[in-house]
Amino acid sequence: MLIRKLNSENEKELSAAVKLVQNTHWGVKYSQDQLLLAFRNSDSYVAMIDGEVIGFVRILSDQLYMSYIFDMVIKESLRNKSLGGEFIQQIFAMEKYQNTVWFLTSSDAQIFYEKFGFTALKNSEEKLMFCARHGLGL
Repeated sequence: MLIRKLNSENEKELSAAVKLVQNTHWGVKYSQDQLLLAFRNSDSYVAMIDGEVIGFVRILSDQLYMSYIFDMVIKESLRNKSLGGEFIQQIFAMEKYQNTVWFLTSSDAQIFYEKFGFTALKNSEEKLMFCARHGLGL
């Protein structure tokens, strides 16, 4: 699986990323134009197998202290094959995010994210999760 920045010049790739997000319970409410705006204003990455976009994630980060994961999704027919785990581990390994703590919100994938060190913040109605990565001195 190859992970790389979303190519904003490639209409086929953009369309595939939009479709992945719109096929989720959280992304269905957004238009293509709204999602493309979010993609442009974030670090957006695709996961690819044999030239096909099979995963997408958006990250907002100051690259010093904090990173926030948005819209992480794997193509439905390829879920439960460890691809999501490989995707998140490759994102964590990127040098630009090495010194950051991670946050995300999830209403249905807490068990998945717990495998990677995330824990739910107490009294968080929005299902906010937090992950302090090793080596941060926290």
